[in-house]
Amino acid sequence: MVTIITTSQNFYISGCVTKEIEKICQWNRVIVPQTKVLLVNHEFGHIYPDMDVLVALGLPIIEDCCTTFFSQNTAGRVGTYGDFSTYSFSKFFPVPMGGLLIDNRNTPCSHVSAIDAETKANLTEVLNREIPDLAKLLTKRKKIFEYGIERFRQLGFEERFKQDKLTVPVAMMIRNKGIIRDLPALKTELWRHGIEASVFYGEDAFFVPSHQNLTEADVDYFFQIIQSFIQKAL
Repeated sequence: MVTIITTSQNFYISGCVTKEIEKICQWNRVIVPQTKVLLVNHEFGHIYPDMDVLVALGLPIIEDCCTTFFSQNTAGRVGTYGDFSTYSFSKFFPVPMGGLLIDNRNTPCSHVSAIDAETKANLTEVLNREIPDLAKLLTKRKKIFEYGIERFRQLGFEERFKQDKLTVPVAMMIRNKGIIRDLPALKTELWRHGIEASVFYGEDAFFVPSHQNLTEADVDYFFQIIQSFIQKAL
């Protein structure tokens, strides 16, 4: 049994996570005697706050850092609490694929890659170009996030997660506050206009992209589509 722990403790878990677990075993959301492994999902760039408590349980831990590539906690240990940690390149870098699995147990392994040589070379080229400017890229990502949140506040929304200096958000998670009655319809409308967005199922919230390659004009476009959707629903 794999028990999934998330920052928000919202019941929703992406099918891309659960379907992979189901190939091997069952999963649940509450630690029980049958729990053999903890999968800790640091959601949307926001760190699960009680990692030391989980470590003290003595169970194997997998840290899902796919959306928290560059977020940290004050202890600087995110990604090293677990026996394993996973990362996604495409959440931060301009690549369509690629991820990283880190074994923190320092055990011998074969370092087998699941991608072909050409794809690996392309990924390496992009990462070598992007990483030297990492500080600048992260600053741009935070600034576009802050700009977006401020714009959405003008519509009565607020941010779902509390921000701090160590957080690098991967999306603008918006608390709806009952303003939009049909969030799935909003998702459809945003996708229709080329905006990859979704509902934070289980809560009155939704999210839109936040990325260093977005501009304020892009965020204004998000704003206009959402504002128009609200006005049409009145």
